[in-house]
Amino acid sequence: MNFKNLRDYHEATWLQYARHDMEGVYITKPEDPTTIVNRFGALKALEIEFDKGAFNKKSFDASAYLEEWFNSKPFEYFGMRRGHHMTKLPDSMARQAFKYLNLGTGDISDLSNVLPYLSNLSELKLSSTIALTLGKGFSNLSKLKILSIQAKNIEDIEEIWECSSLEHLSLRITDLRNISTKINKLRQLKTLILYVEELDKIEAGVAFTHIENLDLHTQKNISAIPNSIFSTSLKKIAITSYLMEGAIQFPTTLQLPNLQEFTLKLKTLKEFPRLAAPALKKLDLNLPSCDSILPKLFESTQIEDLILHTNPIKDDIKQLPSKGVKRYNGGVFHTSEVMDFAIWPDLNQLNISGNGDFKINISDNKQLQRLFINENNFLKTIERLPENIEEISINKAENLSHVHLTSSLKSLKSLTIKNCPNLSSISLNEKELTNFCSLSVENCASLEKLPIEILLVPGLHVRTAGNADLLVNTDFVRDYSKLLKYLEKVDIPRAALLALGFWIFNHTRFETISKKIKENTLLLLEYSNDLIFNLIRKNVAYLNPNNESFINLNTASLKDQKIVIVGNTFDTKTVLKSKAKELGLKNTTKVKDADFILIAKKSKISEELKNTVILLTEKELHDKHETKNPKFLKQEDTTVEHKESLRQILWSTDPDIELMALEMMKNGGLPDEVIGECIAIAKTSMNANVKAKYKSFLKGQVSGEIFKLVSKNVRFNLDNSPFWKLHYEFPKELLGKLAAALYKRTGKFWADTLNFNPNDLEIRMEIVQNILIPKVIERPHYIQFPYNLKNEELKVLLDLPEVKGKLKRLNISSIEKDLPKELGNHISLKELIINGEFMATEMPKAIFKLKRLSHLKINAPVLSSVDDKISELKELKEIIIYNKIPISVSDELRKLPKIKRMYFSGKVKE
Repeated sequence: MNFKNLRDYHEATWLQYARHDMEGVYITKPEDPTTIVNRFGALKALEIEFDKGAFNKKSFDASAYLEEWFNSKPFEYFGMRRGHHMTKLPDSMARQAFKYLNLGTGDISDLSNVLPYLSNLSELKLSSTIALTLGKGFSNLSKLKILSIQAKNIEDIEEIWECSSLEHLSLRITDLRNISTKINKLRQLKTLILYVEELDKIEAGVAFTHIENLDLHTQKNISAIPNSIFSTSLKKIAITSYLMEGAIQFPTTLQLPNLQEFTLKLKTLKEFPRLAAPALKKLDLNLPSCDSILPKLFESTQIEDLILHTNPIKDDIKQLPSKGVKRYNGGVFHTSEVMDFAIWPDLNQLNISGNGDFKINISDNKQLQRLFINENNFLKTIERLPENIEEISINKAENLSHVHLTSSLKSLKSLTIKNCPNLSSISLNEKELTNFCSLSVENCASLEKLPIEILLVPGLHVRTAGNADLLVNTDFVRDYSKLLKYLEKVDIPRAALLALGFWIFNHTRFETISKKIKENTLLLLEYSNDLIFNLIRKNVAYLNPNNESFINLNTASLKDQKIVIVGNTFDTKTVLKSKAKELGLKNTTKVKDADFILIAKKSKISEELKNTVILLTEKELHDKHETKNPKFLKQEDTTVEHKESLRQILWSTDPDIELMALEMMKNGGLPDEVIGECIAIAKTSMNANVKAKYKSFLKGQVSGEIFKLVSKNVRFNLDNSPFWKLHYEFPKELLGKLAAALYKRTGKFWADTLNFNPNDLEIRMEIVQNILIPKVIERPHYIQFPYNLKNEELKVLLDLPEVKGKLKRLNISSIEKDLPKELGNHISLKELIINGEFMATEMPKAIFKLKRLSHLKINAPVLSSVDDKISELKELKEIIIYNKIPISVSDELRKLPKIKRMYFSGKVKE
């Protein structure tokens, strides 16, 4: 059951973050009701969190506080948590026109002074640990559709049985022992959920003639379930009991022509019933040893999801009538020597576990995408697998010794191997595994090293929990002579790739490495084999002369340091050696002994490497004694590229580089493009001295409003972003620059960058590629990103092959005027939520192609119409539009066959 939630209301949030046009608010401390009501004219939903510490003062009177609220204005929704210490609901609640109530009643047992008088009530949720009295007349609430109660007992439960308007009922009642025939009066009931610990009897004659969803959880085993509760209208059944007392007895035969899902989780069962359910799609059985299950599904030829956890499964796999199973999760069919899954050609997910030796054959399952094997002693190698497989997980395969990922596995994305003590090798073809992004190896004692080829797989994330030393075999790069011998034996381009791969793996093992960084670094690697070694040996830091303050000309720190000059011409080297000697540097030709490397003439290489390593070029060394402004000047002729280069330098978190950049700006001025980076350093640098210098520098360079942000006492805690508070005080553009700088420096604050910085398109797309896409791939059926996405970014997510055919729920935030047409390709979508300030004036055409859409919620303040094309959404049950201007609504909306709820926050034109 989907209960009304305060978050369903426009801009609903906690009071401290609220906007003037909000409709719902969470109260976490005793705020003045009159002030809030006057401030927020659209307020119609209220939830008070009495469990917060601010309400725990002895002098606080919750009843009087609620009286103030309910006397201030009418509310549509009200919720409260326990912690209020009241023993009676305020009488003023009975005068409200509530539609939705969600009450933690605490010590209140008698609700009769309020509930029977709420004639407009549509949904009611009560949570208590004691017995409750609803009150005489509760049954007369003719608009009540949804009721959920959690309590020890209900003293006047007959009031519920008389509530004829109920469609959805959930009861979690500790002391309820008997379901009587009085429940038959609920003739509109569609959903019945019973969590009852002491239930031991369902009276004969109890009939659920209209129920579609029955969910029964009990701590006792019911001796007999009457046949009458299994009505032909049922679409879902779930019965759960985990106690061993007695055994549940089902009717011999169940005639359920509309049943789609059947779940049984029992400790004891006398006999599995003969099930006539031709529409059954999902069967989930967790039972004790039970003979002859599959043959009793004689009419169930449409099963797609099969979950069987019985021990053992004594049936033959061929006895299942359905040949269209797509997902299997369960144990081994022991009557078969080999479990041949070719009988299910549409199988795309297999999760199989056993208690020892079992063989499986999946070579003919061309649609298989996900394979999970648990506790198998027969499996020795993994070689021949269906070519479309995307995810493999192996756990406790005692005899598994080798895994070979062949070139045919072009779709493979993830491999997880756990607790396989005899696994000794993994091999792969890195050129073919173009989609491989995750390798996890845990507790595999015999596996000493991973293959070096994993370094060549773009974007591969490697996890080795429980194998701390399970690194790539890199002996050859630890010894200079071994590296040179290795390079002599292999083609140079591949050697460069291997060296680069090791460097990336060793220094950014858990970071996503962009293609651009790899390409740029390769330019340098191809320039000199010796340089390959130095990238590895010197760990990059020694390649960065700015760490030793070349720009500041701290000659004392350079004295006797060794430098190697790599260049094309003898004359160039001679000049540079002379310049270096003037600084007290010693020249050497041995790369392995050098403290610094200087690239002569190859200024292009240095320019393209600026976001990976910072190297001195010939020109920079010639200019080292000059007092003229550096090239990063705040002048009209300063190129965008130069400013962007300075910006990239400021993304470094190295204090020496931060100071180097500061000296540049002191001489050359502060470009507007790097203000965000400077503020970020002033607030977050790891060096207190650097923070103080940047703060002092900014004080004379930026406006008072900007410096207010610099001096504001706010911490950029990665666990609690302060941006949502700051946006009330500072311009969005300024916060956007700061967010982007923090993201590039820390890898965090990416959500704030998306929300506040619409202009840095490259950075935004980097976030989409490196952060959002992996999240989508992990949960392709439900995309929820409450960040302001541009249509081009949303298009990238919607075009992912992992999403197509799987997306069911999409919850996004947008400030665009339309939605990308690619949205219309996702016909599997059932729920669409668009938050933010979506500026569409008419319904996006892509929405009308979503034929299965059942729930639509849009925050569109300037939407002017819902036209006749809405008639194409035959499955639509709910539409919620938050509009600020009058909107015209087509009569076709009201004619939709399944529409139950239509809500518009603004005016609707007649």
